[in-house]
Amino acid sequence: MAFAHQAIKFFDKLTVGEGFVSDSTQALEDYTLKQLQEYTVIVALNAQPSQAGRPLFEQYMESGGGWLGFHAAAYNDSNTEWPWFVHKPPMF
Repeated sequence: MAFAHQAIKFFDKLTVGEGFVSDSTQALEDYTLKQLQEYTVIVALNAQPSQAGRPLFEQYMESGGGWLGFHAAAYNDSNTEWPWFVHKPPMF
């Protein structure tokens, strides 16, 4: 958790005076798709969206949203139990 707290402080400081907005939440499902589409990128620091937030995240991404995942947020093998998110290498 220390990583996430430090990263939030970093992103908040990074955005000051540059015309960017930094918000943080642990409950993506509290947003609507329209609200999320106001953001250029979602930065996931330590976890993927919860089960309740996954459909919204999928809609956001499929409508052109950006995402940057750190640490466990980027974990996407078959153990993830989220078929939409699991990376599937191209078949040759």
